[in-house]
Amino acid sequence: MTEILLPETADAQVAITTRAQILDAPEDLRVIIDASAVSVLSTPMVMVLLSAARRTGGLTLQRPSEGLVDGFSTLGLFAEMMKMEMTS
Repeated sequence: MTEILLPETADAQVAITTRAQILDAPEDLRVIIDASAVSVLSTPMVMVLLSAARRTGGLTLQRPSEGLVDGFSTLGLFAEMMKMEMTS
């Protein structure tokens, strides 16, 4: 299992770093994304999360913040986010 903590502003630079961390994780192990601090979510970060959700090992959004939910909703991708595994 790999755990990644997203910062308050999950911008394009954070998306690049997070993508690299996800790609470095063993494909068959779950990646946990702690999204509790996110208040601003960029489109590139949303794309990284949606792509990572298809990993063999899976992806879990842990403690998704209101900012994270709003970011998906603004892009019309709330339904896609709801298909992801989430924990509180």
